[in-house]
Amino acid sequence: MTNARVPLTVNPEVITSLDASLSTDSDGEIVSFLWDQTSKFELTINPPENMISNFTPSEVLEGETLRLSLTITDNEGGVDISMVELYINEPLL
Repeated sequence: MTNARVPLTVNPEVITSLDASLSTDSDGEIVSFLWDQTSKFELTINPPENMISNFTPSEVLEGETLRLSLTITDNEGGVDISMVELYINEPLL
């Protein structure tokens, strides 16, 4: 079962962690992770295939909502996907 731990809101230009370490597989073991952005925005996740990854939202994304997916695959080929949304804060004036 995927368990994506991400903050609900993040700040532009600040490194944001993506954590899938609480994901589990009841009948085997997880052999791969894949983080991917599914919204219309360009986003670089470093590295996308790790249990724990990160990204830095740009100022261009202020006030936008990012949609990410976490896909895990187990040793028997089973796949589970979860979707998460993160809001990019606008700067305080």
